Amino acid sequence: PFVVPPGHIFVMGDNRDYSSDSRAWGAVPLNMIKAKPRIVYFGWKDDPYAPEGDGFVGKAQLLFYNITHVFSRMNLSRLGHIPE
Repeated sequence: PFVVPPGHIFVMGDNRDYSSDSRAWGAVPLNMIKAKPRIVYFGWKDDPYAPEGDGFVGKAQLLFYNITHVFSRMNLSRLGHIPE
């Protein structure tokens, strides 16, 4: 697991197959962020009952869990949200 320290943000690459993210180069301090998001495309709620997803079987269980709970896990209030 990757734990994001307080005052930092996890940053993802924009090209799935050819870029890395904060797991490779670390969390980014918030004071280095100079822009604001234009739109929140998708929001996902934490679920303490979701499987951990470790190993092949765990990842399969997590995938099945997410598929069967997609509507309860989606944060519809943030779907397509445009921050001020």
